[in-house]
Amino acid sequence: MERVRRIPGLFLLTLCAVLCLTGKAWAAEGYSVDDVSMIRSVGIATYKLTTSGDCNLIAIVHDWDGRFVEFVSATVKVGETEKTVTFSGKIDDNYGVTAFLAGPDYAPLCSTTEVIPGNVFAYLYNDGTLAFQKGGDAENWSNLLELGQVNLKGYSWESQPFWCNYRDSVTRVVIGEGIQPLSTAYWFYDLYNLKEIRSLEKLDTSRLTSMRAMFAGCASLTSLDLSGFDTESVEDMFGLFGRCTGLTTLNLKGLDTHNVKDMSKMFVDCEALTSLNLSGLDTGSATSLYGMFAYCGSLVSLDLSRFDTGNVADMSGMFCDCSNLKTIFASEQFTMDNADSDDMFSGCTSLIGGNGTTYDTDHTDGEYARIDKPGAPGYFTDKNA
Repeated sequence: MERVRRIPGLFLLTLCAVLCLTGKAWAAEGYSVDDVSMIRSVGIATYKLTTSGDCNLIAIVHDWDGRFVEFVSATVKVGETEKTVTFSGKIDDNYGVTAFLAGPDYAPLCSTTEVIPGNVFAYLYNDGTLAFQKGGDAENWSNLLELGQVNLKGYSWESQPFWCNYRDSVTRVVIGEGIQPLSTAYWFYDLYNLKEIRSLEKLDTSRLTSMRAMFAGCASLTSLDLSGFDTESVEDMFGLFGRCTGLTTLNLKGLDTHNVKDMSKMFVDCEALTSLNLSGLDTGSATSLYGMFAYCGSLVSLDLSRFDTGNVADMSGMFCDCSNLKTIFASEQFTMDNADSDDMFSGCTSLIGGNGTTYDTDHTDGEYARIDKPGAPGYFTDKNA
C-alpha cells in the first residue's frame, strides 16, 4: 500500500462531498468497487474490484458531513479482484469510509457513491493553483493539496473559505465553466501572493448580490478586467479592490452599479493606480462612499462628473491621503446634504480646485466638496467649464 497523504484534524469537504454519500455506485465501463469488510478497531478495509486496466484504489476517512480526515491509496493491477488498505488507526462510528478507483492520472473511474450534479468545488494544488469547477474531477489528484465545496451564497469576515488558510501559497486562480454564485464576498480575501486569475470572464455573475471584499488584499495582482461582469443585481461592493497595492490596470467598462448601496473602501490603498476610468459608475443608489479612494497615493486626477450623491449618508475619508491627487472633476449632482464628511480631503496636499483654490488644512471635511467658483471656494473642477 502507498500512502498518498494524511491530514488529521482538518475539517474540509472532500471527495466524499463531491461524490455525495448516497451509497449508490457510478462507474466507467469495466470498473467497479464494492465494500467487502471493515475492521474499524484497527483501521483496515477490504474491497472487491473489477478492472479493465491498471488503476488506483483510493479510500477516504470522512465525517458524515463529507469532510475528510485521511485518505490512502493502493496500486491495482488489471485483473486484481480484491484489495486491502490500512489506515493510521481505529475508525470509530463518527466516521465513514468511501472508496473509488482512479486512473493513472487520478481521474475517477468509479466509486461507491454518486456524483452530485451542479455543485461547485475549489481544488487547491501543490503548485499554488486554486481551480474552481463544477463536479468532482480534479485536474491531477496526485498534486492535490486541498479540496472543498464552494459556498455559492458567499462568505464573511468571520467565516472565510478554506483556501484563505493557504493565502501564502495561492499564486494562481482558474475559473471553470458554468459557475453562478449568488455572492463572491471574501472569495480571494488577502490572497497576497495571487498574481493571476485565469478565465475570470467565465464567471456567471448574473445573480450576484454581493462582491464585498472579493479581491481585497490581493497585493500581487497587477491587473483586473471586470468589463464582462453582469452586476445588475449587486448591492454591496464594500472593499472590492481594497489594499490591492500592486494593481496598475483596472478595467471597469460596462460595470453596472445602479443598485449598489455600499461602495465604502472600494479602492482603498490601491496605491499603484495612476488613473481610474469611472465613467460608467452609477452612484444613484449609494448610501456610503466612506474611504472610497483613501490612500490612493498615485492618483493624479479623478473624473466623478457622473457621480450623483443625493442618497449618500457617509463620505468621510473619501479622498483621505491621496497626496498626489490634483484634480477632481465633478458636477452639481455631487451634493453633500447632511452626509458625514470628516477627513474627506485630509492629506490631499496637491489638490487644486478649478478656480485655483488650493488645499487648506482648515478645510478637510465636506465644506469644500463643491465646484470651485469665485466667492465659493471648492476643491472640485467643472469638467464642462
